[in-house]
Order: sequence, then structure tokens, then C-alpha cells
Amino acid sequence: MIKEIAILSPIYVSGFWALIFLTAPNAKNRARHFLGIFMLVSFLLYLGHGIFFSGHLHAYLFYDPLYTATSLLVYPMYYQYIRLLTADKKWNRRDFRQYLPGMVMGLLTLFFLLYNRTVIAENPELLYGENRSENELFDHPLLINKIVFMLGRLIFASQVLIFIFWGITLIKRHQQRILHFYSNVENRRIMWVQVLNISMVATALCSMVFNAIGKESFRHNPHLLLIPSVLFSSMLFIIGYLGHRQNQVVAEIEEDHHREPVFNGDEKWQTKDLKEKLENLFIHRKVHLNPELKIWDISNELATNRTYISNFINKTYGMNFSLFVNQYRIEEAKKILRSEEGGKFSLDSIGERCGFGSLNNFIRVFRESEKITPGRYRDQFH
Repeated sequence: MIKEIAILSPIYVSGFWALIFLTAPNAKNRARHFLGIFMLVSFLLYLGHGIFFSGHLHAYLFYDPLYTATSLLVYPMYYQYIRLLTADKKWNRRDFRQYLPGMVMGLLTLFFLLYNRTVIAENPELLYGENRSENELFDHPLLINKIVFMLGRLIFASQVLIFIFWGITLIKRHQQRILHFYSNVENRRIMWVQVLNISMVATALCSMVFNAIGKESFRHNPHLLLIPSVLFSSMLFIIGYLGHRQNQVVAEIEEDHHREPVFNGDEKWQTKDLKEKLENLFIHRKVHLNPELKIWDISNELATNRTYISNFINKTYGMNFSLFVNQYRIEEAKKILRSEEGGKFSLDSIGERCGFGSLNNFIRVFRESEKITPGRYRDQFH
């Protein structure tokens, strides 16, 4: 029973999310659809695990090339998913080269398995059984298959380092980007992917350890097999759950950008009174009370473009657009919290009145700015 649970858990989890994402409409969220393809590849990968650990070595003989290919496609596809969330509105053909190592290694595995099919078919334990002594390893006819396997593991380790690093860099760039465009970044931040990056690294390290121990140890010990099964199943479920809730932020940015009017005139003349006009929007017209205020809204009001006003706020006030807007919201909240009526309202309603999208966002932004929660700040005056 334990062995069946260990074998089937990652297969069921990845298959479930693949079905959910691939059958849902993808017009508005291509990243989510691509995550479905990622889950499908993971499903095929863990199906190979299932065949092997069930003891069907002859069946696994034919499945091994696909297993090799899918194991080397996981990390490039995960990085591609992050790109679709943050940088690319749709999949680009140039990214196909990231998948070449996995495909080439899969074909190489297939070629050498066919070349040695007679030897392996008679005794698959030669290739998939317990490790032989060093002398026997270099003497038996499947040495080339072992070399291909070790090359695949080397490529896998390289992929982990490269794609995790690229993913972290891409996420940091994205976080900075949205801070210059939106006042409410709560639903556009993808900090959870950083956590998943760490999880992916931990999972990769565990995979390397499991490979070093050898599959044979897990094949005959279901309790030991349960450890990687729980780890991989949990990671797949978390990725699927969070990916299901995440919007494709880059598509929203592109949509807002295309709605921006084009101003062809020389804008330098505005520099002298731009600060006065900008502050007037916030002090008198209180545009910051709009929880979904975007930099495009401000650029339209000031008859300039997004890049110009973003650079102006950066140079003049030394902060990004999100921080600039939130400082007005915080001042608005502080006035209410200090007032007599401030004790009558809930923090949720105060945050909403001041333009914060949610209570959590209100508390987080207020604490980051004032080093105290809004509730404790209010307690000082009541």
C-alpha cells in the first residue's frame, strides 16, 4: 500500500493540474496554459518513475528515452513559465533552443538502447539493476549507455544552476518594473515564485542525492521511496495551486501600454511646472484614493508619456511610482487614525477609504513606512 501511494502520488498530482490548465481557456493567460504543458511533461516524467519502481524493467526499457528527455525539459520549461508571467506575452520560437539538450539526450538514449537492445532485452538488470563493481562497469557492453546517463546528469545539474539563476534575475527585474507602473502591486507581485525557486533547487539537490544513492535502493524499500514522493508531490501541488491564482502580469502591462496616447511634442517645457501639476493631482484632486491608480492615468492627466513621468518621479522624489502614491495614502490614513472618528472605523474601512486595495496591503505598506502597524499607531491617540 505504501509503495503504491509513493509511486502514484506525483503522477496523480501532475496529471490533475495538467488536465485543469490544458482544458481551461488560454486566451487571457498563456502562462497558465503553458504551466499545463509543464505539468504534462512532469506527468510523463513521474509515469516513468512509476513504471520503474513497479518493477516493470522491460517496459521501462522502451520508456527510458522519454524519461531522459522529460527530466531535462522540466527546468527549461519552468523558466519559460516565469518568462510568460513577467516578460513575454506569448511563447517565442527562439526559446526552442533551451529544449534541445533534453531532446538530443532522449534521442541518444534511444539510439544506444536500440543498438544494445539484444543485450538489454535479455537482462535489463545490466542497465537498470544494482551497480556493478568498477571493473565490471568498464568491461560490460553497456558502458556507452552509462556514459550517456552520466552526461544527462551533468546537463541536469548545469540546468539547475543556470535556469534558477536566470529565473531569480527575471523576477527581481519584474518586481522593480511593476513598482514603476502600478500603485497597487499586491496582485501583481510574484514573490511566491522566489519561494518556488528555492523549492526547485531543493528538489533538484534531492534528485541528485537520490540518483547518487541509486534507484535500486528505493525500488526495494517503499518507506524510503515515500520521501521523494512526498517532496515531489507537494512541490507540484503548490506550483499548480499558486499558478492557478496568478495572472499573466506582462499581458496587463502590454494592454495598458497600448492604451497610452502618443505625445509627439517636446516635453521638456513641462519640467518647471510639472512638479506643481503632479502634486496638485494628489493634494487637491486626491487621485491616490483610487486603489487601481496606474502611471498611465497620471501621464494622461499631465499630457505626457509613462516613461517621462516615471523618470521625473524617480529623479525628483528619489522613489518609484508605487512608493510615491502610497506616501499620500499613508498620510491620509494617519490623519484618520489620529482623529476622533478614527476610533470608530475598522482598519479595513480606513484602508479602503485611503486607496489601499486590501487590509493586508494597508498594514504591510503602513508598517514598512512607519515601522509600526496602523492599529498600534491609532492606539497612541485613543
